[in-house]
Amino acid sequence: MPNSGFIKKLIPTMTGSARVAANWLPTVVIASIAACGMNAWDSPTRPVNPIEAASSRIRIVGKEYPRGLATAYADAWIDGAEALESGQSVPEALGVVEKAWKAGRTSLFEERLSPCFSAIVPEGRPDGETSAFDRAALAVLWREFAAGLASGD
Repeated sequence: MPNSGFIKKLIPTMTGSARVAANWLPTVVIASIAACGMNAWDSPTRPVNPIEAASSRIRIVGKEYPRGLATAYADAWIDGAEALESGQSVPEALGVVEKAWKAGRTSLFEERLSPCFSAIVPEGRPDGETSAFDRAALAVLWREFAAGLASGD
């Protein structure tokens, strides 16, 4: 790239390395700008689709969910056994199992599934404000969750 103007007048008075730098400086600057532009062009500009993000996570959650349910169920039976050992009757101990099982699976749902589903339809949104698109998106997530459950380990 030929130099013009101010730089062209300075080149004869420069030392050897400064002359080389002055000759190549415009080319290096233009190449750097082009490289930055290409990098910006190749990078994704659209925001992450919440359905895609939740869909990829929910299948993994589905694979791990039965293990969480089994742990919650086991904990409920341990609570029931402790109730028997403390002198409660069998029906009372079964009531302890029932309450602990319900609390355990509800907690698991709130921790693992609710955030994925709420990314599509926020909790507490009135049914009248849920669009056909929202219901279709939830159906996709429910199917992905089911696929994760069915895949097992």
